[in-house]
Amino acid sequence: MKFMKINWFLIIFILILPGCCKTHHARQDYYQITQDDMVEIKPSLSGNVEFTLEDDYPYVEKIVVYGNFTNYSKFETIFGKENGKWVCRVDLKPGRYNYLFLLINKDGTQKWLSDPNNPDRGRHIDGYHYSFLEVE
Repeated sequence: MKFMKINWFLIIFILILPGCCKTHHARQDYYQITQDDMVEIKPSLSGNVEFTLEDDYPYVEKIVVYGNFTNYSKFETIFGKENGKWVCRVDLKPGRYNYLFLLINKDGTQKWLSDPNNPDRGRHIDGYHYSFLEVE
């Protein structure tokens, strides 16, 4: 009888172990995704509203416009470089919008920045100082 208990234990162990290992390896593969594997998001360079920043940020790799017109997504409105400046253009319908710039440095660190070219600023409900834009 002891022999039968050990055999069932081994059979169950052998059947469960491969499933556990597959789950572990799948998770490990997930964390090994690198920047090279990510889809590159192209800059937003057409639209009726233009945002610009001087190229005074030597450590910045990307700049994103983040606001209520993007549903606060960090991946829709990316700046591109034109004539030595950071530029982003978007199509906006008439209305009042709030926004911030998200500067993403080459080392992966991030910094929020209100638009230095726009004096219309105020504290938003989340505590950040947003810039405001009125489109007519």
